[in-house]
Amino acid sequence: MYSQKKRKQKRIINITLIVLICILTAMCTGCGGAAEPGDHSPVLNSCTLRGECSGGERDQRIIADLSFDRAVSFDENLAEQLRIVVGGQRIDDGDVAIVQNGENGIEITVPVVQVNDGMMEITNAPDSEVLSGLTDKEGKSCVEKLEIEQLIPSGASVSTVEETAGRAVYQVDSVVTHRSIIWLRMYRNGEMIPPDDTDTTDVMDSAVAVHEHEFLWATPESTASDMAEVINSFYSSGLEASADGKCLTIREKNGGQSSLKMEIYTGDNARSGQNTEETE
Repeated sequence: MYSQKKRKQKRIINITLIVLICILTAMCTGCGGAAEPGDHSPVLNSCTLRGECSGGERDQRIIADLSFDRAVSFDENLAEQLRIVVGGQRIDDGDVAIVQNGENGIEITVPVVQVNDGMMEITNAPDSEVLSGLTDKEGKSCVEKLEIEQLIPSGASVSTVEETAGRAVYQVDSVVTHRSIIWLRMYRNGEMIPPDDTDTTDVMDSAVAVHEHEFLWATPESTASDMAEVINSFYSSGLEASADGKCLTIREKNGGQSSLKMEIYTGDNARSGQNTEETE
């Protein structure tokens, strides 16, 4: 009788130990182990950036919409696995908000006060070799790394009113959505016109900076005036610009009859992928 009772107690102890070992193993490795990169890992198709402001300077944010080639899922670890930099300033992972955006996408939102050079970078954090927090829908194959570096659109836009020999007229249709920079490029007969002064941070990829610090009070009229001022500053050797209401007129100096064109530059050297190769 005593022997049977002892064997029963031993069996209960053994079962308890087995259960404890299983629980500890599950806690350490998870169900089936942590996700790893594989043939079914999501591949980034595109990254679209935009800015928003819902009030004052403290209510600005930049939103990145990442779209993948298949359904994705993510967990609470993803934010700390990412290194996000806006205008040269790294965003604290505690300020990063991530939500699902359709089956194949995620939306990353970060707060900003101002966007200096206008660039946003999204890469792996230094201590994150892989992004185990971003996987396929089944949670088995994770994204290895992201390499995104893009110019954040200011939100400003223009439309062409008239383009004739030696003269071009544009209308400002929308103003900046956040405290940012409008980058302008000028063309003559289809060829890019280099600014008179390129040794300045106000020139990037032959585009010149229109600083919209007073974005909360920006209007199409003030934006057209700001653009004219910058063009006169950086292209005074050959061009002159003026604003009339929300219209901007650019002319060749000295009666030139070339074809002029202005564009709002949004970046042509963006990296948006899962490797370090540049894509157009």
